[in-house]
Amino acid sequence: MTLRKAGRILSFLILLTGFQVTVYTQSLNYAEIFGNDWQKALTFLEENNNWIKPALAEYDVPYDEAVAVVFPELVRYSALRDKMEITMLKTLYRNLGDDYANFSIGVFQIKPSFAEEIHDRVFSGSDKKLKALFKKQSAFPNSRLFRASVIADLENPET
Repeated sequence: MTLRKAGRILSFLILLTGFQVTVYTQSLNYAEIFGNDWQKALTFLEENNNWIKPALAEYDVPYDEAVAVVFPELVRYSALRDKMEITMLKTLYRNLGDDYANFSIGVFQIKPSFAEEIHDRVFSGSDKKLKALFKKQSAFPNSRLFRASVIADLENPET
């Protein structure tokens, strides 16, 4: 191998190594990625530091290390809790109606009771084009299936 060819290969390797370092040193903004769940985890730590820090200190556990281990789980717990709450609210509404669960759903954050009111007004009016967008409540075998369709409509931004 000539000295010139070895120099080119070495230059290429240095350039490649520099590129890899640049690619891998870009930091991710986890607070932005995890959004509200990240903030809820931070809030939990802030609200509970009055007992967390002394408990860790009692056993000589460094606070920063403990938080580094626990924080990702706090973020996951927040996301899981939100998912469970929404699932529970949907189930209550679907099975028992808006007297038991009337919560905002979907991108536009509309409550099922409001959606039902719109539905009722559409069918009490004379606009056939609007009526074609919905099924009559009487077309459903039971109110549970009607309420399930309300949830599906609210979760679909186009609807």
